[in-house]
Amino acid sequence: MVPLIQRLNGRHSSVFGARALILVPARELALQVLRVGKELTRGCAPSNTGHARGVENEESSRSSGDSLRWGLIVGGEGMDEQFDMIATNLDV
Repeated sequence: MVPLIQRLNGRHSSVFGARALILVPARELALQVLRVGKELTRGCAPSNTGHARGVENEESSRSSGDSLRWGLIVGGEGMDEQFDMIATNLDV
């Protein structure tokens, strides 16, 4: 997952449409991937390097709102809510 986050530069793109898709065979695994992915991108710098920021700048990264947007689509759940989530311009 780290190479994927580096390739996406750790920040949200204004271009509409998902830039990455992660397929997993089980709902529980999908939840783990979502949780770990969000945790990994929490401290990413919005720069060309994609390296993690220092501790002093981590709060400004969270408040800037430009980190990757994640979504979880699973079978057996309500489709309307999932379509609404997809329409929010997710990255992953």
